[in-house]
Amino acid sequence: MMDTIVEAPKMFREMDGVKLENVQLPHVQETLSHCRNVELRNVQVKNADYPFAHSANIRIENYSQNGNYSFL
Repeated sequence: MMDTIVEAPKMFREMDGVKLENVQLPHVQETLSHCRNVELRNVQVKNADYPFAHSANIRIENYSQNGNYSFL
């Protein structure tokens, strides 16, 4: 997914091969949990409670986050 705003909490769960570039996620509750092989570039997240929980192989470039409990 590129150049967009994703306003869906709990998006991208239990997925393999997620790629996000130039994406804003204003409601990130449990987003990207139980995912594998995630690539993020120029991504901003807000209200981030439990993003990336139980995820593996995450590559991040130019990322900002406002929230709690990441990378469990």
